[in-house]
Amino acid sequence: MTMLRFFLIFLFTATTAFLANAQDLTEIRQRMKERRPHLEQLRQQQLAGENNQGYVTALKELDAEAKKIVDQENADRKGMYTAFAAKFNQSLEQAAQSGAKLFQQEAGSGTMVQTKEGEWKKK
Repeated sequence: MTMLRFFLIFLFTATTAFLANAQDLTEIRQRMKERRPHLEQLRQQQLAGENNQGYVTALKELDAEAKKIVDQENADRKGMYTAFAAKFNQSLEQAAQSGAKLFQQEAGSGTMVQTKEGEWKKK
């Protein structure tokens, strides 16, 4: 099991009680799963990359549909990080930093990732 999958499974099971509605977390997981192929395509085309803050960043001008996908992914990640932060008494930023490491580790070859120093490099 990859670290990202472990993180996501753990996050989804451990934080349900901290969400206003348990269905919210299930819906986030489903939306992220459905977006995964679209995000991977954007990453492989180097239109988007994994930043050092735990979110997806547009690297070039995106069409409306691609921008919507990136925005929705980031909104769902923020929801995950918020739940994770509450569960482990962390700030949102700390939780997002943990997520950044995992998403970058799990990113496919050729994905642009942002270093701690803010530089973008091809994985």
